[in-house]
Amino acid sequence: MLNYWTESSVYSMSKQNYHITKVDQLPDEVVKFIELGHVQDEAKSGIICDYKKFALVVENNEGVIVGALQAYTAFSEVYVDDIWIFPGARKNGLGRKLLQDLENHFKGKGYNNINLVTSHFQAPDFYRNGIMYKTLR
Repeated sequence: MLNYWTESSVYSMSKQNYHITKVDQLPDEVVKFIELGHVQDEAKSGIICDYKKFALVVENNEGVIVGALQAYTAFSEVYVDDIWIFPGARKNGLGRKLLQDLENHFKGKGYNNINLVTSHFQAPDFYRNGIMYKTLR
């Protein structure tokens, strides 16, 4: 069971009275408190949270989904959760097209960047061969 802070406990902290612990999951109340803090801090800079999940899909001519990109917006950034192209449809530029469409959709709309994190074993040639992200303004 995690104990979490109150206003008085945070303000009374010193450099000597804390420790750091890894936990598997934060309590929902702490997550909500942190999210609210981020929203309030960003709003002071004129940035609105605007959290929205969305997806882009690739369909073949028969209407069958052969690929997708799942992402969300938060604050002034776009975060890509995942990209998947059905193995039989790979090597046709569909992953690149999804990312280009994503960039085109958000370009000029006040978003600072697109964030995508991947592991070294996930389509290394796809990422190594020219995937680039830049400021979208």
